[in-house]
Amino acid sequence: MKKICNCLIIILVAVGIICGIVSAGNKTRHVVINDYAACTDLKQMHERAQFIVEGYFMPSTGTWNMARDDFDTSKESQKYYTEGLLYPFNVESVFKGSVPDTITIIQRHTDNYSGKTTVDDNYFDIDFYKKYIVFLYYNEEFDHYYAGFVPWAIKVENEVVYLEGVNEKSIIEDTITGNNYQAVLNVICP
Repeated sequence: MKKICNCLIIILVAVGIICGIVSAGNKTRHVVINDYAACTDLKQMHERAQFIVEGYFMPSTGTWNMARDDFDTSKESQKYYTEGLLYPFNVESVFKGSVPDTITIIQRHTDNYSGKTTVDDNYFDIDFYKKYIVFLYYNEEFDHYYAGFVPWAIKVENEVVYLEGVNEKSIIEDTITGNNYQAVLNVICP
């Protein structure tokens, strides 16, 4: 039995290596339609983010096709359209990383694949000029910041926090909303 298990493992490893070698020479197209990593708590959000900043959003300055060309990511896709809304964000505090005083954040809004447009499940209406803590990644090629996981934003009102982008379709249980602002700071500023 042990010999059979060992042989099976060797065969599976060999097949995996062969598949990797064969596919390495091919240009592979990747289409991702709403595939975000999900954080289950504030500590995970803190660990995953490259940057954590506090400040406020200003009204959108336009849209941008987040879907990229299959073989050249510097170009928009001609087949697919994923609308991203571009927002200037005034940074008041930096809790992780180093960023300028004003950054551009892109929020995924809609997807159009096969002629059908759908609003992103994690999209939320931003309250302009209200305080937010946002958990971001940076795209150097396009000089903008974006959410690489959900949830990615916390709104702060009267020292109480509200998790954004979590709705009835989310797999995430909201354990953050209603907490005191200082309790959140204690986790993201250890």
